[in-house]
Amino acid sequence: MSLVSAALWLMVGLWAAPLELGEVLISAEERSPLVAKAAQELAKAEAAQLGARGAYDLGWSASGLAVPVGEYDYVTAEAGLSQLTPLWGAQLDAGYNLGVGGLPDYYGELATGPAGELVAGLTVPLLKGRAIDAERAALQATEARVEVAEAIVDTARLVVTRDASLAYWRWVSAGRRLALAEELLQIAIARDAAIAARVVAGDLPEVDRLDNERIILERQARRAEAERGLVAAEQELSLYLRDESGRPLVPGRDRLPEAFPTPAPQAPASMDSLVAQALDARPELDQLERAMAEAEVNARLAENSLLPKLDVKGGVAQTLGPPGTTPDATELKVGVAMGVPLQRREAQGKLDSARAELLKLEADRRWLEDRVVAEVNRSLVAVETAYVRWEATTRSVELARQLELAEQARFALGDADLLRVYQREQIFADAVLAEVDASLDYYAALAAYRYALGLTTAE
Repeated sequence: MSLVSAALWLMVGLWAAPLELGEVLISAEERSPLVAKAAQELAKAEAAQLGARGAYDLGWSASGLAVPVGEYDYVTAEAGLSQLTPLWGAQLDAGYNLGVGGLPDYYGELATGPAGELVAGLTVPLLKGRAIDAERAALQATEARVEVAEAIVDTARLVVTRDASLAYWRWVSAGRRLALAEELLQIAIARDAAIAARVVAGDLPEVDRLDNERIILERQARRAEAERGLVAAEQELSLYLRDESGRPLVPGRDRLPEAFPTPAPQAPASMDSLVAQALDARPELDQLERAMAEAEVNARLAENSLLPKLDVKGGVAQTLGPPGTTPDATELKVGVAMGVPLQRREAQGKLDSARAELLKLEADRRWLEDRVVAEVNRSLVAVETAYVRWEATTRSVELARQLELAEQARFALGDADLLRVYQREQIFADAVLAEVDASLDYYAALAAYRYALGLTTAE
């Protein structure tokens, strides 16, 4: 065999390997549009956070005015930098001023020496805006929204993991149903020739041949129904199994597992530890915690807005020019600014709204915690009872198979009629279908149990 042929044989063998759940879950987490949609929410939150940081961008401004003709002939100009800081809401200013010529008396504060002056100032709020202000609140709120968006992404992954698991096991179940329907059909078809020969020989009445033809038609109908079920399951699974470009990938029939994996009993664990694990791991709870953090920021801002405005301002100005030509070359200024809305209805309304939002989110958290506890209890019981059911159906299949084979052997020897053979085959088929349903029930319950505990693919 050449190297090329060997490589092609290996590729075909790998492609035809049974599709495993892990492959589906990895594909779903990496390529599902639902996860991609949640990731864009995170990108939006990070963009908003970047915008909030822009409140602390260094600002620059400049202006100038010249009056060459008129009663007053003067020129003024100013340029400066402004920097708001998150430290107590302080703001720093620095710049250059120029005011020369025949400035009117009411513009006297704009007058400078011929070379202008350098100025610097600092404004520090003492009450309103000291502990928190709109800029710091916006930054803290966007940080909380980023964490909310991260929890949304984790929630999307958790939901997709659960739903992809369910789609996979339903596909396996549909494959087993089709295989059983095909097996029963082929048994009836293979038996038809033997019955026809025995009818010709006079060992069986003609009615047995007609009955077997009816059985073939009945099983053809059931096979068609099973085929339709498998096609539907394939389409559902393709929503989670995607190619590298993200397009749905319908799995081939050659990738169907031959059987369900053997279920295993759950390892003993205390309900308290399982509930604690779920409450710690579920991203929906983390999402609510982060939303409450944002609401608390809004409440603190609204509460601070009830305080009066009291800002301390300080500044220094240095006149430029040769020594001795600029009197009062250095000037120091200190001032206070005050202000307060007498009724303060806007701030009080925002505070009441923020407190109501906090109480609402607290109620949501209590409800979600109670729901998570209920989900853990319910899903664990579902897994345990599904395992017991699977054990019973497995034993039932073994017994039904023995009875079916015995009845078929008796029929071959002429000791049993076709009706009893058909009944035994149908009992065996019902037992197999019950086992398939029990296996599906077990793995569906297991997917719900892992979802309740907040476990994803990697865990």
